[in-house]
Amino acid sequence: MNNFNRHIKKQRIVKFILVITPILVSLYLFRFTLNYYFFQDDWFNFNISAINSTKELINFLKFRDDIIAYRPLEIQTQYFLIRYIFGLNAFAFRVINFSLLFISYILLIYLLRNILKNSKAALFSAALWVTSSFHFMNLGMINYHLWGTMFWLMNFLLILRFTKTKKNALYLLSVILYVISLGIWEFAISLPIIVTAYLIYARRFKVVDVLKIFLPFYLITSVYLIIRHLFVAHLPILEYETTFNLESLRALFWYILWTFNIPEEFKKQIADNLIFLRGEFLKDFWKLVLVTFSGAVLLIFLGIIYPLYKTLKNKIVVNFRLITFFFFWFGVAIFPVLLLPNHNFMMYLTLPSIAIYLFISYLTFKTNHKYLPYAIFFLWIVLSFVTVRFYRINMFPASYQKVSNDFVANIKRKYPYLPPKALVYYHLSFRPDEQALLDQNAIQALYKDQTINIFYTKESLRKFWINTSEKRPVYLYTF
Repeated sequence: MNNFNRHIKKQRIVKFILVITPILVSLYLFRFTLNYYFFQDDWFNFNISAINSTKELINFLKFRDDIIAYRPLEIQTQYFLIRYIFGLNAFAFRVINFSLLFISYILLIYLLRNILKNSKAALFSAALWVTSSFHFMNLGMINYHLWGTMFWLMNFLLILRFTKTKKNALYLLSVILYVISLGIWEFAISLPIIVTAYLIYARRFKVVDVLKIFLPFYLITSVYLIIRHLFVAHLPILEYETTFNLESLRALFWYILWTFNIPEEFKKQIADNLIFLRGEFLKDFWKLVLVTFSGAVLLIFLGIIYPLYKTLKNKIVVNFRLITFFFFWFGVAIFPVLLLPNHNFMMYLTLPSIAIYLFISYLTFKTNHKYLPYAIFFLWIVLSFVTVRFYRINMFPASYQKVSNDFVANIKRKYPYLPPKALVYYHLSFRPDEQALLDQNAIQALYKDQTINIFYTKESLRKFWINTSEKRPVYLYTF
């Protein structure tokens, strides 16, 4: 009995190490984002979440005409609570981001165990996901995809649990959770579609039984889409124009590449073709291009081509319904962003990428090759580190957060207080830095005053003086 207990204890320790290792790798991989300050959209979010009464808090639920998204529970509510509890402590915000990522990772393991019926394969899929380089944007800039994915995974698990227990409390909770999710993340609408397909197609549940479960979900979705279409602002910005064309297919191609740790920047550096990079960029970063593309090709070979060959050669039984479901999951989750072909960012892979990692994991463990998962994961981590290192040095969040941090520290030291309607002149030597402060948003959020204005050029300040007869104090900001 003692030997048996020791064996069980040893197994638990091994499982704990296997589960915790990807978390530690991810934490080390993205550790530098913990020091990132607020910048760009953060300042706008602080401004629209600044309130002084309960009525204004309720107004968070209203649709705004200056933002195309409707995420009151993620944007306004979250930023209000962050400032109320932590002030402008960006470290607390980053800790929240990492917490969301790691909670989602644990939820993902539990969910994928249900889907794959294989604990090792589930852990392997989740490990690829939590250490993927595309999380740089979620951790270093925004986090609504992390909030949304966490609720999405939680809801999927609740529904699966309900199908087993038939407890009405679980069902009611899942419906409530879905409504909350829609106030956080518009991509939550994919949940009923994907789970319906899983239950009917992959698990062979009766169509009638599944539709009974999801009828309220589809009704809520319909109402949400109608209201969103009627009331969410349709700003005349090219980047947010909705269509489906050849550029959408190009975007799809790049989204797939990004799931294999190809840097997002590569898409911006292509010439008028599908994949060939501009000469100047290629000259400066040819080593990065060689390593990442070679690594991605090797990953595809080890994780997809070789396992497919082994399963066919050894006549291993494969669940094609499950594999088809993986592709369906990816397609449904990625389709909304394909309708925005001018707005492509790797952060949109937070949910769709899971399906690709599921596919790789399923095939890998079907081969029963002892060392194949370790080889794939080792190569995966190397590519993640290479790509994230590039992001850390070359992507705009790194420089923008520094500009923003320096600005806040220096102007608060020079002007601890600015009176209402104050004008600040800040001569920028590098014009893109204005984007880090998002024009007026940083200074207005910092001093909690919408009447304060900042000007980054003498010309803009001069025009303001010409167009107004009101005398307002001017403060010179230099550092």
